[in-house]
Amino acid sequence: MMGAKVIKIEAPGAGDLSRRMGNNRALGDKLMGAGYCSTNAGKQSITLNLKHKSGKAAFLRLVETADVMPENFRPGVMRRLELDYERLHVVNPSLIYCSISGF
Repeated sequence: MMGAKVIKIEAPGAGDLSRRMGNNRALGDKLMGAGYCSTNAGKQSITLNLKHKSGKAAFLRLVETADVMPENFRPGVMRRLELDYERLHVVNPSLIYCSISGF
């Protein structure tokens, strides 16, 4: 298999805003807006509530076998969730952790 397996984590109930965007209302109503489809083609998506114990546990299980973990929260959010680099490095010492928030 070529390429990376990418698992996108979305918030329960809200998901990615781009799921609803675009000029095709029918696709937006199906949560498959054009913007979402173009930027997330080939990715798997799951919803996890990282504020809850079970969501954090599921996330940590994914991190165990991950190579790279990009995140785009505002600065400090992953630390407040106790899912910052220091915590994730304990779970997977070879993990490449990068912030892509632009802040």
